[in-house]
Amino acid sequence: MTIKFTTVAFILMLIRASSLRVPALRPARLTSFRALSNEETPGITNKDRVDLLHNFLTTRHKLDPEKLKESNCDDVGESALKAYRTYISPSSKKLEAFLTHPPHMLTQAAERTSNQISHLVDRHRASRSDVLRNSDDSSAAMNISKNPLVVVLVDVRSSSNVGQLLRTADAVAAEKIVCVGITPTPGGLGGNKVKKVSLGSEMFVEVVRCETWDEALKEIEGYWKVGLETVEGAVGLWDAELKGGEGEVWGKGTAIVLGNEVTGVTPRVLGDVDEVVEIPMEGGKNSLNVAAAGAVVAYEVLRRIKLKKS
Repeated sequence: MTIKFTTVAFILMLIRASSLRVPALRPARLTSFRALSNEETPGITNKDRVDLLHNFLTTRHKLDPEKLKESNCDDVGESALKAYRTYISPSSKKLEAFLTHPPHMLTQAAERTSNQISHLVDRHRASRSDVLRNSDDSSAAMNISKNPLVVVLVDVRSSSNVGQLLRTADAVAAEKIVCVGITPTPGGLGGNKVKKVSLGSEMFVEVVRCETWDEALKEIEGYWKVGLETVEGAVGLWDAELKGGEGEVWGKGTAIVLGNEVTGVTPRVLGDVDEVVEIPMEGGKNSLNVAAAGAVVAYEVLRRIKLKKS
């Protein structure tokens, strides 16, 4: 009986509790960011934003804001004018958001915009100056005599690195660049990125595609093959022989062999080269990026070629 009574009492208690109205718990209303910001930046106007920008332009970049106010000013360029107008005359929605920002954010925005405008002005002026920079001469490049130098890329993964090495190969007037294994080419997978980085260098350097290292060996037969790798027994670049060229057994020239960004030149490939070379490193790291390393060695080979001719 006691058990039955207790059970009935418990059920009645639950029924009674369910009939009670429990007020819903609501989270405390948070103060909006805009309200907080308005408390921090009372009275901020668009004129204050513009004054900040003008201050950076005049004191840091020595630019006259009055020139940027002109509708057409050849001295600063259209891109700089557009950036300036976008800042000083934002849409009403953007302006409302800007004016709620705390002072340090407004200052940072003005500083960034002034840096951008200064860069655009410098770029515009440089493009109009024949003294600062010469433009490419494609017709002349077609008639340049090639140096006895080949760049071989074995499983270089990055399209960006390949594009940079194409520019280097063109810069030293290399005969060709040999892309082996997974190395992307201008006309293959990843080619758009290669061409974007090379800035058209692929038009002036022959690009040879080899599926395997064995194919590449046939392509560079007769060249003095230099493997670039930081391994025991490697010769420092300044002391390397770097043979190849006219009057030597390796009369075709010098072939620089570069490997993957992570694994480097494999032991199999190193076993087939004539000389293993490393770039002297005097800092904390023991190697350079493959594109940078290739450029260093290519120019050292070019220097040796010029010395032989002189």
